[in-house]
Amino acid sequence: MFSLHPRHEATQLSRAIVKQLLVLATGGFSLVAALAWNDLIKNFITTYITPYVSKGSGLIAQLIYATTITIIAVFITYQLGKIQHLLSDEEEEKKK
Repeated sequence: MFSLHPRHEATQLSRAIVKQLLVLATGGFSLVAALAWNDLIKNFITTYITPYVSKGSGLIAQLIYATTITIIAVFITYQLGKIQHLLSDEEEEKKK
C-alpha cells in the first residue's frame, strides 16, 4: 500500500529491528548466564551433597538438583513479576 510518509515507516521499521535485536541479545546472554549457574549448582551438589548420600544414588542427587533449580526459578520469576507490576503501575500513572 502506498504511504505518504515513507521515512516515518522506515524509522519505525528500524526501531522495531533494534528492539528485536535487543530482545534476542538479552535472551542469548540470559541463556549463557543460566548455563553458568547450571554448572555451578551441579558442581556444588556433586562436591558437597553427593558424598553424604549412598553410592549409586544419582537419582537423589538429580532430585536435589531439580528441586534447587525449581526453587530458584520460581523465586526469580516472582521477583521479575513484581518489578514488571511496579513498572506497569508507573506507566499508568504517567498516562493520567
